[in-house]
Amino acid sequence: ATDYEELYQDFETAINSLPISRRKIYLLYQIEGFSMKEIATKLSISPKTVDVQLYRARKTIREIIKNKWFSYLLLFLMH
Repeated sequence: ATDYEELYQDFETAINSLPISRRKIYLLYQIEGFSMKEIATKLSISPKTVDVQLYRARKTIREIIKNKWFSYLLLFLMH
């Protein structure tokens, strides 16, 4: 697999590791293009909850990918 394909797989794995409700909010926003207000209405939650859940989802995804790729970098540098 190319680096791009591997990064995409890591990104997909990170998304799938999110709690179901957080993943749903993230996918509705990032993939399906719903606004925060639309998601709040659709899921009967407050826009603030949508905002917080999106923040947490992004943070988790970023940490998972950063940690994995940092580990690859360390392995590479040790050789």
